[in-house]
Amino acid sequence: MKNIPNNINKEHVISAIQKINVEGTPKRRKSTGYDLLYKGGYYSPKYIISIANIFANGEEYPANFFYGGKETNDFLRNLGFDIVERKNEQENDGANTWIFQGNPKVFDIDNYVKDNKLIWWSLRQDNYKDKVKLQDVVFIWRSNAGKRGTGGILAKTKVVGLPKEKTGSENSKGYWYTNSGSTEKFVIELEVLQTRLEENLISRSEILNHPTLNDLSILKFAQQTNYLLPSEHADDLHELWDSNFIKEETRIDPSILDDLESDIIQDTEKEQVIKARIGHSIFKKKLLSVEKKCRLCNVSDERLLIASHIKPWSKSNNKERLDSNNGLLFCPNHDILFDKGFISFKNDRKILISSNLDEESKIFMNINENMHLEMNESQKAYMKWHRDNLFRK
Repeated sequence: MKNIPNNINKEHVISAIQKINVEGTPKRRKSTGYDLLYKGGYYSPKYIISIANIFANGEEYPANFFYGGKETNDFLRNLGFDIVERKNEQENDGANTWIFQGNPKVFDIDNYVKDNKLIWWSLRQDNYKDKVKLQDVVFIWRSNAGKRGTGGILAKTKVVGLPKEKTGSENSKGYWYTNSGSTEKFVIELEVLQTRLEENLISRSEILNHPTLNDLSILKFAQQTNYLLPSEHADDLHELWDSNFIKEETRIDPSILDDLESDIIQDTEKEQVIKARIGHSIFKKKLLSVEKKCRLCNVSDERLLIASHIKPWSKSNNKERLDSNNGLLFCPNHDILFDKGFISFKNDRKILISSNLDEESKIFMNINENMHLEMNESQKAYMKWHRDNLFRK
């Protein structure tokens, strides 16, 4: 665990507030106990620090690098800001966050969440029956089941049906390895929102090394099925899930990446579907083999890096789509500016900034006229296409 960068000052915090006023605060970065009060506005102290670091050190400071609560509040108080207790600590319209556990020795959890949009899960703790609410978020935990290092969280779901007595009509029957399912009394209907299967799951070891989630009840009382999370654990778990998850706009067959590599993908595939998978694709792996950070601001956390095509996917032929010379690694801010044509680059490496961006936006998005980009000859050819066809002069 690192500390809050000590070069963050009051001006950086005010710039962060201005940026948040424009862009808002992500739902899972909102505070639960305290707010920073500034000119009548209320802001999440921990998110303020993350954004202030952009202005101090050129990149957003990951939330898992430092503690919230007293450490963050004291740091901001020392800079002269008011920290106040929240009047209403209930976020997300009072929705709860849960962990539901399954044992892969007796139930095929991975295929169940992969094959079905709607699933059913046991509610074995009767005292929770009246606490489950529609729209509650449920993370699905696969236990180790005797295989060390295989456990962790592999799906995010939401409650779409309140607890009811099992009728036998649920869709889980074909996934049981034993007759354990017959002992269930109450079940809950869940909608699968996102999955992180195989190497992408949040592993038990990752949670054990987390500064707050290492105190989760499931780590202490591993034999239960249902766990209701306190708000501080809920916020941190949502943040951990979102931190390196690239949202899938559409469920697609994993074989699409095989098609991609073998050069037989159909041109009619939607670019947005491919971009949703690109973080785990061959293309990003190729870029990471030659460069390790954002080409403009030096962000080096691979979870935050986006493999951006210079000549867009939809305009490229199949060879160009996988050509690493047609790609650059950018942080999210610089990726969207480049993707939307607000920035491009000259052959002499100097940045081009669209006249459609005002000075305030340039500051918020961390770009300036002194930036430049090293390019080889092939990249210069792709960049000429970008300047001629995408750049908003």
